[in-house]
Amino acid sequence: MKKIICHILFFICNILLFIHVLHGQNIFSSEEDLKKQANKLFEEEEFTKAYPLFSQLLSLYSKDAQYNYKFGTCLLYSAGNKEKAVSYLEYAAKRQKQNVDKEVFFYLGKAYHFNYRFVDAVNAYNHYKKVTSQRQQEKYDVARQIEMCNNGKKLLKNITELSVLAKKEMTDADFFRSYNLTEFNSKLIIKPEDLKSSVDKKKKEQNLMYLAPNRNQIYFSSYGTDDKNGKDIFYVNRLPSGELSNPIRLNATINTKYDEDFPFFHPNGTTLYFSSKGHNSMGGYDVFKSEWNGSNWGKPVNMDFAINTPDDDILFVSDSTDQTAYFSSRRESTQGTIMVYKIRLERKPLNTAIIKGILAK
Repeated sequence: MKKIICHILFFICNILLFIHVLHGQNIFSSEEDLKKQANKLFEEEEFTKAYPLFSQLLSLYSKDAQYNYKFGTCLLYSAGNKEKAVSYLEYAAKRQKQNVDKEVFFYLGKAYHFNYRFVDAVNAYNHYKKVTSQRQQEKYDVARQIEMCNNGKKLLKNITELSVLAKKEMTDADFFRSYNLTEFNSKLIIKPEDLKSSVDKKKKEQNLMYLAPNRNQIYFSSYGTDDKNGKDIFYVNRLPSGELSNPIRLNATINTKYDEDFPFFHPNGTTLYFSSKGHNSMGGYDVFKSEWNGSNWGKPVNMDFAINTPDDDILFVSDSTDQTAYFSSRRESTQGTIMVYKIRLERKPLNTAIIKGILAK
């Protein structure tokens, strides 16, 4: 009898909670309306907006595998702590036969990927490949995700401690305004119209450009005349007349078939920092460094942990003496925002040890 009463009370509490949600939000006329809007936002990948809606649905149906999948995915892009998403996605993946979208394995892979669990991520990505079509795999570029996990396993061997002087979460549109470059005697600007290609204008790109006084070369990113290779790094020369030359694309040493962006040509005149989704990136954009030897650019070097993570790490700008630098990362941010860091460039290896073997009694 007590068990029946408990079930009835639990049911009543859920109904009252749902009524409270409807009145509190003053948006949805019914539970069906709430579901419809939540799923619409999810399909549009508006994960931050969908997050509170699936949170409400999950509070009513905590064991629903599909809601666990969608809530976990939203959580992955709506919380600074991305580890929280893992348990929900694992729960849904184990119950995939309960009418859960097959994409649960991709997003479980992303959750592992973001949390440096590269072996688990590869397993999840490979499972997604087994249960989906080639077209679905290409949509998420699963093969590249696996490559980046393998890169991450190698880069994980070089962990250094990051000395953070300051950090601030900003919106995607305004994050560069937190870079105080007065001490560098330079500034960041949105790329002017006369440096935008027709493809840039069509895509309404608002690329950023580092501008220093008295520099005869200006570096920027662009899709160029076509976007077959995504964004690449270009530069223009300032002519004696004061006009700018035609844009020149950097060669394949720097540019890959993936996106390159956020170039910063150091005041020393030989070092180029940029962000790339190619090369040996461990996930999204990683920051790379290349040196000019007088005739060619050297092979780009990944800046390793802790500057780079499995999430996007972009717009690295250091001072003339390489003492301090700014860069931005999505590692602790939610969808639509990014964290801007000011760091001290002297980095020390962490005193860590990895012990492998079998414990014998």
